[in-house]
Amino acid sequence: MNKKENTIHAKVINQMNQNGAMKNWIKDYTETRHYIHLEREKEKKTSYT
Repeated sequence: MNKKENTIHAKVINQMNQNGAMKNWIKDYTETRHYIHLEREKEKKTSYT
């Protein structure tokens, strides 16, 4: 591979990594919110009993 091809290759991999990281971040964020919500619901139930 020549230098130009290497640069293009690196750019594509970089972009894919960024996209992957962003998707994971969104997934983690929504899951975290979901678990926080569940914990709060549990606390509500236990505090009333």
